Amino acid sequence: MPDDQHPAQGLIDTIRGIFNGDTFAKGIRDAWDRHTQSAPAAVPAPQSPPINWQAFQDADARNRAAQNKVTPAAASSIRAKASKAVGK
Repeated sequence: MPDDQHPAQGLIDTIRGIFNGDTFAKGIRDAWDRHTQSAPAAVPAPQSPPINWQAFQDADARNRAAQNKVTPAAASSIRAKASKAVGK
């Protein structure tokens, strides 16, 4: 910055730019960044949620139990076959 320029000159130029067609929000953000001498904050990358292995194992166990479940009709058939085999 030259010695004859006022420290607020950047802010003044930005405010003038707002009225010369620059977008209002961008002009305010740029002015704030110049005023505070800070760079815009970086947006953190989205992270995937941690994998809950226990939930997967529990769901798998429930699915297997449901697949291996003996229905009342199947149990009756098994008992009938067993009683015939024992009676021989």
